[in-house]
Amino acid sequence: MIEKDAFLSRVEKTEKCWLWRGVVTEYGYGIVKIGDKYERAHRVSYQLFNGEIQKGLMVCHHCDVRNCVKPDHLYAGTAKENSQDRERRGRGNRCSRIGEDGPGAKLSDEDVLRLNYMIGKISQIEIAARFEVDPSLVSKIKTGRIWTHITKRVSYQRQ
Repeated sequence: MIEKDAFLSRVEKTEKCWLWRGVVTEYGYGIVKIGDKYERAHRVSYQLFNGEIQKGLMVCHHCDVRNCVKPDHLYAGTAKENSQDRERRGRGNRCSRIGEDGPGAKLSDEDVLRLNYMIGKISQIEIAARFEVDPSLVSKIKTGRIWTHITKRVSYQRQ
């Protein structure tokens, strides 16, 4: 297992979350190399600060920020509990409300406009840190997979 100090040297503590600043997966989860294996950073954080993960449980986020490793934002739960939590917060595929009206929205329409104008000027990781969101969210906004009602308007205004 990695030492706490070595782990924390790759963490940026913000007002809300502890953001992993090491390597992240394509889905925005932090990863740590321990020995010859890679582990998810939030799982390592849970083990360092909260104790062992019981067999059959996964480490879930209260905050919905995939690269967050803040111990009190993490909890051990079953896959079913994680799915139920996702649906309860409207993060599942069944959510029909969009933008800031979506139940899991962390950004306002105004935030997305401001964020969109930063794309290409500073890194997506820096943008994510400024808005305290997962870098994958910035990527999805950039590529037009989400918040399209805003990003189409920005594209139109830039032409």
